[in-house]
Amino acid sequence: MAWQLSQVSVRQTMIAQEAPPQDPDLDKAVQAAKKSMADECKYSLLIPLSPASEGLWRGRALSGGGDEVEVAYDVDVGLRVDS
Repeated sequence: MAWQLSQVSVRQTMIAQEAPPQDPDLDKAVQAAKKSMADECKYSLLIPLSPASEGLWRGRALSGGGDEVEVAYDVDVGLRVDS
């Protein structure tokens, strides 16, 4: 239920896939988080965000065209997807 509070809808052209993991420890945490979800993330993507600065979190994903994009969440601006 807590995961539902952190979900947002994003167009598939902007974020279509999870980016390949670069950090084995983060990948293990992502896999464990998926298993804790009711649907095990079967119908959604889990894009981990890491703190970048005060009020800013960043992560990576793949766009609908397969390009890597930066996903950022800013407490003042909200969600951003940058190529």
